[in-house]
Amino acid sequence: MSEKTERSPLATIEAFESVAFRAAQVGRQLLAEHPDLLVGEVRVHAFGYRDPESTKAEVEISIFNTDAVRATDAVRAWAEALGTEVDVRFHDAKNTAHAFEYHHAEQMVNGITVSVVATRQPTHEEITAWRTASSADSKDAAGGAQ
Repeated sequence: MSEKTERSPLATIEAFESVAFRAAQVGRQLLAEHPDLLVGEVRVHAFGYRDPESTKAEVEISIFNTDAVRATDAVRAWAEALGTEVDVRFHDAKNTAHAFEYHHAEQMVNGITVSVVATRQPTHEEITAWRTASSADSKDAAGGAQ
């Protein structure tokens, strides 16, 4: 059984500084290399912990303040530029009218996680169809309706 490597408090701070600097470099690099791709907001997160394996950073590119088709197309364009796929998930707040699609692409770039995200508000008809299909899937998984 291997033990986790721990470092001194100063080494933790230095590792955080390093990963935060690299994340900023990756963000700058992506914006410089892809000036034609849509960007709503860039968020940079860095985390420094005592164990080296947990020190990491993320650059998140959020696409918003535009029409939904343009935003979801932008996530696909970023995914292609990053060499990855888009994951689309349907989120439904039951007992309310609020439901949305979450479009997400993620790739490691120079040891930094890069995420690109957007949401789309489905039409009432799409929400109804999804809820109907989801209900049927639940019944099938439970052994069918009796």
